[in-house]
Parts: sequence; structure tokens; C-alpha cells
Amino acid sequence: MKMKKKIKIFMGSLAVFLVCCLFFGGIGYFYIDSKIADVKNDTPSVPYYSEVPENAGVLFEIGQEQTFFFLDFYYKRLNIIFNAEESVEDGNILGYPIDHYIKADYSLLAEIIDIVGGIELDTEEASLRYTGVQITDLLTTSTDYDKIERKIILKTIKKISENGFQKEDFLYIIENSETTLTVPVCYYWADYIKEICGFVNEVN
Repeated sequence: MKMKKKIKIFMGSLAVFLVCCLFFGGIGYFYIDSKIADVKNDTPSVPYYSEVPENAGVLFEIGQEQTFFFLDFYYKRLNIIFNAEESVEDGNILGYPIDHYIKADYSLLAEIIDIVGGIELDTEEASLRYTGVQITDLLTTSTDYDKIERKIILKTIKKISENGFQKEDFLYIIENSETTLTVPVCYYWADYIKEICGFVNEVN
């Protein structure tokens, strides 16, 4: 009799325990489920991090000649202002902000041209490929600097649109010039520069 009574007490306690587990487990399930639903509903307002760089205006000076590049990552295009030194005013140029500057000598220009694989220039007789050193020689001896400079810049950009420009190439510019650019600023530029160089807008 005592054994049967103990068994009944045990079974009763077990039943109560199972009922409590089911009850509180159900409450916990519905609570968690409702929280998950709330998170899903709030998803559109979460500000996710984007790797797309911020637009940037870069004033590039070589041999006391300045060219301005506005890297528009939003609209995926490159705006260029030649002879920029004539239009700089209060940190802006024709309405574009100057966020960074790069100041260097012709050796940096020569290296950039070699990085992109050289550029082709048309002569009266044929289209010839020039290395970086040949281009700098051409610039320093030209009687029409502005015209040849514009052509060289546009040809170089065209080669970047074809071959791209890598992170280590930006690092080379930073390490071999006087500049406000840093690696964190232009870290993701390499992922987009090829595309934006395919759409060039000559402002002047």
C-alpha cells in the first residue's frame, strides 16, 4: 500500500511538473516569437553600413599646374576641372568642395601612367604608346602645355576605366606625395574607380 501511494504521489507530481513546463514554455515561445516579429518589422529603419565611399573632391597639383577631380560615387561619374588654380575660392571650385589635395612632381605622374600600362597619343603619322617618362618629357618640352596636359589626363583616365586602379596604387600616391589623403579615406575607391572613370564630365 505504501509503495502504491508513493507511486501515485510521484506520478501526480510529475504530471504537475509537465503541465507547468508546457504552460511556461508556451508563454516563453510566444514572447520570443513576438520579439522576432518586432525586429523584422523594424528592419527597414536600421542604418546598415555601406562600403560605397563618400563623394570626394581632390585637387591634384603637379608642376604648379592644378587639375580638380570630383569623384561622384553616388552618380558613378568623374567630374574634371582643368586649370583649377584659376577657379579656387574659399575651399571650393565652381561649386565643388575641395576635400583633399595631392601635390607632387612629375615622377609621380610618370609612375601613375606606367601603372595603367602607358597611354596612346595620336601624332600626325600614327598613334604611339608612351611610357610615364616619355610623357613627362613631352610635357616639359611642349609649346602648348594646356592642350597636351588635357589630352594626357583624359587618356590616363580612359586607361583606368579599362584596367582599374588598385588599393596599392592609391597607397603609392599617398606615400609619394604631399597629400591629405589617407588609406582609410580611399580604401574602397579601388572597387569603384574603374566604373566612375567610364563616365567623365569635363566641367570646363
